[in-house]
Amino acid sequence: MSESASLDEFIRHLQTELEACENITDKVERQKRMWQVEATLLEAIEFQRKFGELVKIGKEPMKIIEAMTMPEKAAPKMTLSAIAKIGGLCPSCGASVESELDFCSSCGEYFD
Repeated sequence: MSESASLDEFIRHLQTELEACENITDKVERQKRMWQVEATLLEAIEFQRKFGELVKIGKEPMKIIEAMTMPEKAAPKMTLSAIAKIGGLCPSCGASVESELDFCSSCGEYFD
């Protein structure tokens, strides 16, 4: 077995964490934890889907991620914004962005 966990193992872990939320007695804390785990689970599944799509079309997903994480001094903000939007990510916080929106629903950053 490898030293690092795979994405599938992480998703299974999150599913187990979601089931464990039922043991939290405080309703507010239980709901808050469930939302956190569900949001993380959805992000992991979406990442896995996008990663698979890039591989399917012959792109190297990790090279795209490396390009998106370059410091702003190395690439103009406009370039980072374009790369991030094409990848479906917010150039400000890195969260997934719905293609029909012109702002990030996570951090509220607007972009062109």
